Amino acid sequence: MEDDSAAQKAISELNGREIDGRKVRVSFSEEKPRPPRSSRV
Repeated sequence: MEDDSAAQKAISELNGREIDGRKVRVSFSEEKPRPPRSSRV
């Protein structure tokens, strides 16, 4: 998306909408925290 307001507009227009007989759920994605990697020696 160009900016946060464009993303928010797309979410509000599409979230809960029915497409091909199925309700669509749209939200922001968030990066999942990753555990630290252990080094192999």
